[in-house]
Amino acid sequence: VRLATSGGASRLVEAPDGRLWATGSTAETSGPVRVVIASGAAARAESPVVEGRDLLFDSRGALWVIHSRLGVARVHVVDGRLAGPVERFTMRDGLTRNEVFAILRDREGNIWTGTSGGLDLFRETALTRAALPPMHAARFAVAPDGTAWVGAMTHPLVRVAHGVVERTNVPTRVTGVGVDPAGTVWAWASFALWRRTSSGFERVAGPPVEHDEASSLVTDRQGRLWAVFLN
Repeated sequence: VRLATSGGASRLVEAPDGRLWATGSTAETSGPVRVVIASGAAARAESPVVEGRDLLFDSRGALWVIHSRLGVARVHVVDGRLAGPVERFTMRDGLTRNEVFAILRDREGNIWTGTSGGLDLFRETALTRAALPPMHAARFAVAPDGTAWVGAMTHPLVRVAHGVVERTNVPTRVTGVGVDPAGTVWAWASFALWRRTSSGFERVAGPPVEHDEASSLVTDRQGRLWAVFLN
């Protein structure tokens, strides 16, 4: 069966849902990525526009595209359409070269790419990047529910949960953060001791003012708060 498609194709790949995708052309190695068989429907323009020389689907159904000059791109596919934004990886992100010529998914689901400078491996990690501002000498503690509390000399205390960063009312000059077994968060900031309550953080009575910076806070089994001061 000859398909009435616009342009040629140098690579074909089948999506998990059975749709057939193509990239490249007969005239050049790189070309637009598009669906050529979409469950019996005619091919249609996709958005956003992604060009490449080869492509494959990963275990989550995302489409990976390599380019002979522009590195690697990854884009999600929803109902036979490219759904942005498009993630791009080049030498600026650690790729060995921007000229990518081969791509492979191994039995563990990792993505390998071969460039003019070497091999690159993409794999999932248990770590998630939090969009924190640049902090000098940051202090942090993790609560039993996995929430992280982070502060620094130059930044107020913030709450990080599921990748979302929320600011608190604890000021800057955060030098110590701790979480006790009950989940109560303690912080030493701006020469004062702070404790988290249901309505936010409140300032509580602490050591004399000459104890200027607490570098560590911890609670023992009797509920007593211990602090180590820099001076």
